[in-house]
Amino acid sequence: MNKPHFILKSRGADEKTVEELGNLLEKSYDLVGKEFNYYPTKNIPVFVYGSMEAFWDYNKALDGETVMGLYNMGVIHLVVPEAFDLTLEQYETNGPVLHEYTHLVVDELTGGNLETWFTEGLALYQEYNVYGTEWGQFMDSKDEYSLEDLRGNFMALDSDKAYRKSFLIMKDIYDRKGNHEVLDLLKELKAGHDFYKAFASLSDS
Repeated sequence: MNKPHFILKSRGADEKTVEELGNLLEKSYDLVGKEFNYYPTKNIPVFVYGSMEAFWDYNKALDGETVMGLYNMGVIHLVVPEAFDLTLEQYETNGPVLHEYTHLVVDELTGGNLETWFTEGLALYQEYNVYGTEWGQFMDSKDEYSLEDLRGNFMALDSDKAYRKSFLIMKDIYDRKGNHEVLDLLKELKAGHDFYKAFASLSDS
């Protein structure tokens, strides 16, 4: 199924749901585009899975892990709302479409010169900015991770705590510096500057 900016392929998902998710992707294209002043010109491939099992069949490395979406090397993967007993509206505000699309935009704007916690923090901030969805809002802040913790093996950390800290770091940056400074940082990263030197110049100033 083709949309103006996306090419969607069903992997066990019904046509109506694929159409609805395509509409959400186009909405995210506009919303995220305004935030980052960036609108990809090439059509973006998207796979829509009708169940977690279908997702695992095609993504063996994540077998057994429950995820709503995935971004990997220019491709977006989405699991249908029905797999989580969510309505389309609930699915939208939970943010997987906006979240994964943000990953794609940030990847392209930085040329891949980024850290996992950074792109996760940016995607979670966009969920908060657009839908008011705050990751881990009611989590206990006791024993939260430091930036040094996030700089290590991010994927080996407790995911809830790691995502929460990533969100808080980026929210603080946006609150103190604003969107323009974040966009300047992305340009520096695209130019090949060292990630942590560029980030430190923003976060410490």
